[in-house]
Amino acid sequence: MQRERLEYMDWLRVLATAAVVLFHCCMFFTPVDWHMKNATTSTALFLAVAVMDLWLMPLFFLLSGMASWLSLGGRSPWRYVQERSLRLLIPYYGVGVFVLLPPQCWFDRITHAGLTESFLSFYPDYFSTLHLGPSPFFLGFWSGHLWFLRMLFLVSMAGLPIVLALRSAWAQGWLERRAEALAGLVPSRRTGLQALVTLTPFLLLVSAMDLMLRPMPGRFTWESFGCFLTHFIIGACLMTSPRLRDAPARAWAWLLGLALLCTLLYLGMMLGGFASPLTGDLPYWKVVLVRLVRGGGIFGWVAALLGLGMRFLPAGGPALRAMAAAAMPVYILHQTVLLIIGAFVIPRDWSIAGKFSVIAVVSSILIVLLVRYAIWPYRWVRFAFGMK
Repeated sequence: MQRERLEYMDWLRVLATAAVVLFHCCMFFTPVDWHMKNATTSTALFLAVAVMDLWLMPLFFLLSGMASWLSLGGRSPWRYVQERSLRLLIPYYGVGVFVLLPPQCWFDRITHAGLTESFLSFYPDYFSTLHLGPSPFFLGFWSGHLWFLRMLFLVSMAGLPIVLALRSAWAQGWLERRAEALAGLVPSRRTGLQALVTLTPFLLLVSAMDLMLRPMPGRFTWESFGCFLTHFIIGACLMTSPRLRDAPARAWAWLLGLALLCTLLYLGMMLGGFASPLTGDLPYWKVVLVRLVRGGGIFGWVAALLGLGMRFLPAGGPALRAMAAAAMPVYILHQTVLLIIGAFVIPRDWSIAGKFSVIAVVSSILIVLLVRYAIWPYRWVRFAFGMK
């Protein structure tokens, strides 16, 4: 059973990493601010980004919480801290800060500040972006997409004592009894609805945290940290009880319906002039409504994807193990590669579909080749990219 669960978690991590690459391919062509922009935008790609933004990063943090619960069953807390430091901080402060992030920052400055100097002239200036303010990025540099590595490290450290507590027999028994009591509210023949009711406290928690903290898409602050920590803890909670662990698989259809309903409402609010969730300038009653709908969409998608993965993803093998191992370097590399390819493609007088296709295909091929031939064969390079 544990082997199967690790395999579906690996599948979801691999698929989510591929989705991140597509997400950032879309960002060239949306009205949302980014490091490099096309002259024209696409409403379809904007909607795709809005939908993926609901579940993509929450899924990563929830999977990390699940993996941390399993990991702490076979290693000490100190070993866990060591592993997190090596896999997350070494890539950020090493290859990230010195190789991959300076080009991204250079492109960003060209886009937003009209920078005209060459990359080599700009390179020393990148290190003046050291952040000393009281934020999750204290002692960090301009981070681009590698904000995720620092944020995941902070969330893992903050969540460590909670996950350790959840591994106690008392906590596991308490959560199992609460889940059983909730399931008892629904007739036993309605197994899907039973599972959905069992997951309701987590749904309410996600919506409440989104309402109270009000994180803004693309702004990674302490508010975002609080929401990501919530998903991390929920992931660990799901692993404590067989009833909770299996609930997403039994309720996947209900969860998918919830996700689709909340997503349609959320997109309707954005496009219909009812509210502007991306700015936050709303009357309080609209804030409550938007955040509750958004929270339902976030949890609905994340839990539905878990359930679908448990039910329908195939058994793993050598190919899955290789893809799971490559997920971290693919994530670390992808945005720098996308921007370099984009710098050649975006100025062309092509359609959005043509530009998107070229950026996506060429970048994906280049990333795979770099991982296979420049990273995988060399132990020290693997270490620098956070590979085990």
